[in-house]
Amino acid sequence: QTEPYLPAAAARVLEEARERGLFPADGRRLELALLARLRALSLEELAALPDVSEGLENRLYNAIRASCSIEELEAAVKTKRYTLARVRRLILSAFLGIRADDAAACPPYIRILGLGKGGREILARMKSSATLPVDTSLKRLSRRGGGCERTAALEAASADLYALALPVVLPCGYDQTAPAVKAD
Repeated sequence: QTEPYLPAAAARVLEEARERGLFPADGRRLELALLARLRALSLEELAALPDVSEGLENRLYNAIRASCSIEELEAAVKTKRYTLARVRRLILSAFLGIRADDAAACPPYIRILGLGKGGREILARMKSSATLPVDTSLKRLSRRGGGCERTAALEAASADLYALALPVVLPCGYDQTAPAVKAD
């Protein structure tokens, strides 16, 4: 039941996504892939994750090798000092290939995921005056240079992994070809 929480147009978009198998994602479908990715990482790669300090990479490395589930891994790494939220961010960053330098960098572009009629008018004005590249297309943004290529590649790879958790599994590249959501 979304009616009291979402505008009618947004609720329709969400319901269409559900009907097409694009929602909701179930993270449990990714558990083995996540564990496999984590087990392939070196201590140096874990040390390069965002928010790793004070030897946390060693605790994470050892826990990865001893754990047979994500829940077990989270419990093995979590302490009073390392909250569950921080541990989960580390695990997802490792899975998605996000390094500390990626997380520290300012976003190199603005990607519009959806817009209504008024939003299209604002977007047209914004494109000419924005200091960052603005677009609805991840593919076009990836060609803009600077940090755009790396960020777009991370965004596309993340979407490809997310697509494995959907009710209807999507092929790679869906996020790069899907049009912006239009809610009029």
